[in-house]
Amino acid sequence: TYIAEDRATFELMRRNADAIRALTEIPEFNAGPLEVLEDTRDAIARGLIKGVDAEFLAGSMAAVAIELGIQMVRRDPIDVAFTTRFASALFLGSIEGLEALGNAPGSPAA
Repeated sequence: TYIAEDRATFELMRRNADAIRALTEIPEFNAGPLEVLEDTRDAIARGLIKGVDAEFLAGSMAAVAIELGIQMVRRDPIDVAFTTRFASALFLGSIEGLEALGNAPGSPAA
């Protein structure tokens, strides 16, 4: 919804992706992805997801959100609900394969 409603800011973010990635080291700018990481860790702790690399999964979700936002705003009409369902299906359908893969070397959970 944010991407659809604030196109000017989103376009600025897209053009300056490297600089924005550097901002992820500043907690105030990283609140959304940090919440996803916390939720992912919580799901692992509760046994809802087993043996998945939490940092890779949360980072992937953040990256996919940006790219799907780019694709979504190129369409007319913009369909936030479909884009959200697409992202959910993409990740929920992939969790089983990720569970089989396990954690990356160097992962805090490895």
